Amino acid sequence: MLDDAVDAGHLTMDERDQIAQADVFVQGKDKETGEAVHLVVEVSWGVGVYDVERAAERAALLAKIGTPTRAAVVGHVIVPEAEEKARTLRVWSWRTDRQDGARAA
Repeated sequence: MLDDAVDAGHLTMDERDQIAQADVFVQGKDKETGEAVHLVVEVSWGVGVYDVERAAERAALLAKIGTPTRAAVVGHVIVPEAEEKARTLRVWSWRTDRQDGARAA
């Protein structure tokens, strides 16, 4: 997919390489619209602001190929500054220490 986007001129090689460094990619369907969506996820035991920014940047690059894309971070701990940044950048966040399920920002 990424190489095809480079060949079509939608991404540069540097952009492709940045996207490829994401920890996890998930493809699924939006429950409300039924359209395909890609989720770009950064995973860390402790999620900081940099992790949130990196997820948002990589998701924005992937969106250049024309597929709806969302960014997410997952960690056991998400520092308050990262939670705030996730809300600001509309990055989904999940804490693995929660017993009541995932929490999306």
